[in-house]
Amino acid sequence: MNWKADSLHFVAFGNAPAAVDSLQPWLRVFGGSPQQLQTAPIGQPPYSLASGVVGEYQFMISSNPGRIELALSPGAHSNGPPEAIGDWRAALDVLLGHTTLASENMGAHRVAIVANFSQQAQSPFEAAEMFRQSVSLQSLPDNAVDLSFGFNLVKPIAGLQAEMNRLCRWSTGIQQFVGMQLVSGGSAPAISMQVRHVANLQVDLNTSIFDLQDSVLRKSVTEQLSSELISIAEGGYGYLVS
Repeated sequence: MNWKADSLHFVAFGNAPAAVDSLQPWLRVFGGSPQQLQTAPIGQPPYSLASGVVGEYQFMISSNPGRIELALSPGAHSNGPPEAIGDWRAALDVLLGHTTLASENMGAHRVAIVANFSQQAQSPFEAAEMFRQSVSLQSLPDNAVDLSFGFNLVKPIAGLQAEMNRLCRWSTGIQQFVGMQLVSGGSAPAISMQVRHVANLQVDLNTSIFDLQDSVLRKSVTEQLSSELISIAEGGYGYLVS
């Protein structure tokens, strides 16, 4: 399956910081201010979110007590909805280049790499056929739609007394995009909707709990997760069960 990436994520879990902050990680990673910065209203659970377009990608850094996430998705498009990332391996390299600074000073004890892949189909039935091929099913009912199948296969992390969870879920569904265009002289904007039928693959690779405070070790483990992600995306179900 020639997957494209809707989003790629790096997540680090650690000791809860004194203050939930996404601005300082953003400044460390990108060197400039984010285009948007949000914090939780008074009385709500604490969180902080910084986001903006850097180069050809949209980035987001979110911070919750004991958790920080760096996410990458397609950049803004002036005409129509954004297209999923075709060269997702290059995008993954960009993400990996920022993970050390994003997770600095949080006492990390667990990390994860998550990818949301999709492939467009002409109909829900073509998406179902993509799903059938992806998970090596012999057959499906002709009218089967809204399919989902997933499992976790644990694998040791090379050179460490630790493991990685490999949660993979294949599914079918639709993506909806709503557009709004102001028409000169009109009293109301023109609204359009685009619907895409898709086959999906979500891969969530995360480690068991162990000391990852050393930045060199954390980078090495994250790169192992990244390498496993590439193997799963390219080898699919057959790779996982081999």
